[in-house]
Amino acid sequence: ISVMKKFLFSILFLAGSFGWLNAQIAENQLVKIAKFKGNKPAAISYTFDDGYVEHYTVAAPELEKHGFRGTFWVNGTTHQKNEQQITDTTRATWAQLKEMAERGHEISNHGWSHKNLSRITREEIIEEIRKNDSIIFLKTGVMPVTYCYAYNSKNDEAVRLASENR
Repeated sequence: ISVMKKFLFSILFLAGSFGWLNAQIAENQLVKIAKFKGNKPAAISYTFDDGYVEHYTVAAPELEKHGFRGTFWVNGTTHQKNEQQITDTTRATWAQLKEMAERGHEISNHGWSHKNLSRITREEIIEEIRKNDSIIFLKTGVMPVTYCYAYNSKNDEAVRLASENR
């Protein structure tokens, strides 16, 4: 758990060091957002893959302390089918993911089973995307608006299909 906190603080520190974010992360201090050219507000996305329980217990609470929200990309096959009989304690439960969504975090699509979309058929790509969109919507009440390619692998067809309705 302390490793996750150190990681989050190092990301925030690096962001500030490079001018992306002018942040003073300490008790009772404000977080300020840097400006882009033309005085436009900057944006940083904090993203987390694979739905680990530390995302619920550490990452989301730490982000919230500083007024931030994150995007948490999950795979439907890795989360508990029966939350009464937890078998994989490394993954957040659907109830935890729903709570995160209710607190303003994005729970989004990382593929049903984390397949490399550049190595499967069009029909399999569609199944990876749609099955995961459906389970996330069913379990959290929010339809995913982003898609994160497993292994960052994609082709033109995968990008086109994942971009539909997003």
